Amino acid sequence: MKSDLALPLVYMQNHVISASDYNGLTPLQREQALTTGVQVEKPISGVSRTTPTSSIQTVDYTPQLFDQHIVNNPIKATLYRMRHSPNARYRQAAAKFKTTLPKNKIAIWEKATGLNPKGRPLTNVINQNRDVTARNAAENQTALKVMDNDAQGHHLAYRLAIKHPERYRNSELYLEINGVSATRHTMMDRLNNLRADSIVSGEPVSKLQKIDRLRTAAQYPDMGGYRISVQTGDNQNTARQLPINNLSDYENRQHILLNLGYSSKQRKALIVRFRGVKQLHFNSLKLVAVPFNRQYNLRMKRLQQTGLQYQKVTNDTISGYTTPATQTRVMTTSIPYTTGWHLTVDGQPTKLRRVNTGFIGARMPAGRHSVKLTYETPGFKLGILLSVIGIGWFVIFSLIRLILNIKNRRN
Repeated sequence: MKSDLALPLVYMQNHVISASDYNGLTPLQREQALTTGVQVEKPISGVSRTTPTSSIQTVDYTPQLFDQHIVNNPIKATLYRMRHSPNARYRQAAAKFKTTLPKNKIAIWEKATGLNPKGRPLTNVINQNRDVTARNAAENQTALKVMDNDAQGHHLAYRLAIKHPERYRNSELYLEINGVSATRHTMMDRLNNLRADSIVSGEPVSKLQKIDRLRTAAQYPDMGGYRISVQTGDNQNTARQLPINNLSDYENRQHILLNLGYSSKQRKALIVRFRGVKQLHFNSLKLVAVPFNRQYNLRMKRLQQTGLQYQKVTNDTISGYTTPATQTRVMTTSIPYTTGWHLTVDGQPTKLRRVNTGFIGARMPAGRHSVKLTYETPGFKLGILLSVIGIGWFVIFSLIRLILNIKNRRN
């Protein structure tokens, strides 16, 4: 995707940000701060220091559990059987209703689907699901703290209703999760899910099915892998935790940051879903908005205007002329810092610095200057020299051996 606000390969900054100030910022705050200055390890003479300020806003929201499909009363159990019935007429009738049925139809549909609303097995499943909804209501009062399964093992979805959505137009939304812990399924959990689903659906479970479920649970245990997906009206993003048996790539994710994209319109809510483990618990789950307003656009345009003039890029060189300036600045690039790069300013070798934690930069005096960055593979010249010496020794050794062989033949 092309952006009108992308920075040049080489540009100039008028201010520096100290390492201590930069390290005290969150990742989102750092992104914003680098539009006002460049991060350096040590002060640069002639360049003033700036203290970054944050325009990032915390977005208040109300968590809401999608409980329409949680079977927590006999009517929902009836609707569940109707929706999953092989009879098309039952499915069509259920499509007209979400969570309830007309009073004069309840008994008719209970009889048609073979549901006993007062049976103990069904009552136990309903009570388990009521406990799930109660637990979610208690733990997710002010923020999303837990994501759960129902008694049948269905992963639940959550709606985060944004308060005052008009405030966050022309902003980029992020979901920031800290402190993630997962509860894994046990073999009994999976067997109980199968039993509960059988009770709600009205389909008996044979001994063979139970054995097969236990065999599957034993062969493929819950190894703690999960996926969190977030969807807004016009964007979505996903984070994945690999299971613990993925030894080469496993990393216990305690911090998750999902970019939900930019929108000029107001977004009233987003939907959060998960798959994999039985439960997820969060120390905190926050929504933050990064405004991209006129001030941000002006800062980016100013940086774009400081890019190199008459810039030329080849396989191993970047050259051009700086824009005229009345003050000392810091040349900033998006080129990763390595020892192979060398800089000349007006033909004179100039010291390179590490800026923005890992990129090439340099002090640039006031005025207009010719700049040339050249890359040379570290050890390349030494390698050539050693190769020449090695070839030379080989030739000399071969000649000596040839001469000795000739002498030996004559003798």
